[in-house]
Amino acid sequence: TLSLHDALPIFQVGCTGFRGGRRAYFKDLGVIELPDKADVKLTTYRRWRGEGDGLFVPRVQPGVAAGGFIGDEAVAAWDHTFKIADCLQAEQVLLRTPSTFRPTAANQKALVDFFAERTPKLAVAWWADGLWESAAEAFLETCAAAGLRPVIDPLAWDEDEPFPDADPFYWRLAGRLGAGRYSDYDFDQLLDRAEERKGTIIFTHPRMRPDARRLAMHL
Repeated sequence: TLSLHDALPIFQVGCTGFRGGRRAYFKDLGVIELPDKADVKLTTYRRWRGEGDGLFVPRVQPGVAAGGFIGDEAVAAWDHTFKIADCLQAEQVLLRTPSTFRPTAANQKALVDFFAERTPKLAVAWWADGLWESAAEAFLETCAAAGLRPVIDPLAWDEDEPFPDADPFYWRLAGRLGAGRYSDYDFDQLLDRAEERKGTIIFTHPRMRPDARRLAMHL
């Protein structure tokens, strides 16, 4: 059995992408991370907002990162991201940078310069692919300077690195060995680390819906 704590964590649990209708989804779970979809109309996002009583986390439009967070394309893509978030009444958005966006001083500066003045208006969780995963210090420093929420898998975090204390947090769980479901012991670890903190936990593995529901039931 999952152990409960005297002070329960205050976080939302969900999956990436819908499985079934939006109304049915939000009966079980409190948040949905939207996949990266092109050509979805703003009217469609508004309709989705009306089809379920939960939180949406849309993706930052690819054009923001495509130009290295510099130039008119990045600004225009961010403006569209902001419109999407407004349609969904979203509290935060998810930024994914490709592995080609490396942890260099120039890239760190570009990210900070772009987001430092924007994150006060809309929270951004940053999912960094590639070498950032082995440069935890640079990743967390850049997040702090830019006002970004670091996206991590808390059960796969290197124990030799200080655990991120971002509050609210954003955790994405890829499953044991990338596919397997989580044990009660895994969930106990999650609850320990999330105690008295606010945040978002997103399950992303093939059996994510049952795991997300199991965790949500115990909150």
